[in-house]
Amino acid sequence: MKRKLYHPLWVHLPAVGAIVWVIVEWVKRLPLPASAAIHFNAAGRADNWGSPNPAMLIVVGVMVVYLGMGVLVDELWARSEKAKRFNWMTWFDDALVGWMAFMGMAFVQAAKAGSGDLGLDWTASAGVAAACAAAALFLESRRPFVPQPPAVQDEAAVEATAQLIDRMKGTSDWTYWESQNPWWISVVAIGVAVFVLVDAGVMYAATHSTLGVAGMTLIALLCVGLYGGFRITVTREALTVRLGIFGIRLLRLPLTEIGSVETREFFPLKDFGGYGIRFNREMKAYFLRGNVGVLITDIRGKKTLIGSDNPERLVAVIEAAKQTP
Repeated sequence: MKRKLYHPLWVHLPAVGAIVWVIVEWVKRLPLPASAAIHFNAAGRADNWGSPNPAMLIVVGVMVVYLGMGVLVDELWARSEKAKRFNWMTWFDDALVGWMAFMGMAFVQAAKAGSGDLGLDWTASAGVAAACAAAALFLESRRPFVPQPPAVQDEAAVEATAQLIDRMKGTSDWTYWESQNPWWISVVAIGVAVFVLVDAGVMYAATHSTLGVAGMTLIALLCVGLYGGFRITVTREALTVRLGIFGIRLLRLPLTEIGSVETREFFPLKDFGGYGIRFNREMKAYFLRGNVGVLITDIRGKKTLIGSDNPERLVAVIEAAKQTP
């Protein structure tokens, strides 16, 4: 039976504890006043007033989103491991959530007291964040390494690729198409967009700020634009990579400018620091999942790595297209 998670959720207990803590303290202080300070300037003085409960709900919601993003990134890290590698990035979401929990506590206390002064103890807030980070790093050191089962060559896929190449050679007009569209792209495109729009509605109800709502609506549209992930097409003329529902073209490589093409194994977080459109000293990359892609070197020596769920097939198609008159 295939494991659903390679990165154990207990590594994120510091962030979960911080969220539970702030929710409990919030509930203990209910009911809050109908109107209270809901935004503070850099000096900790109130510069906007409104209903505190919706504002606090936003704070908790943002904490949960950051935790979810941390779980996702750490799971992607674990799925890319060939051997145990200490994940130094695991502390970030726990430290951020811990700091936000302390901020939320200060906000609830100020709202309950009807104060326009946040009264935030920066030293204490930094201490909470540091404690959450240290706990997360300790738990990461205890995380077991779970190897993934070795890949097995799919004979049916090999035969299908061979048939595809034969059809290409016998057809004057063709287009090869594939996509890389992991589930988390749909979560970001739809889930985050909905969350941002709800947040914008709550903000407007509390502050009547049209500028803030406009900005958050733009963010929601940008999220929706990611829906569909990367789409890779190969024709007789060129290889093209497009992004999302709007089909934004990110890359076009004429086949006549491709010098060599090969499959390449890589470590997404270590080699590129994440997923998406990435750069390092050697190459530019486009990938949303996996750790095997297609490395293309053009006639000038410039390298581009393209993520693919079928890298061997994509390599075969590009090579066949280059040789097809």
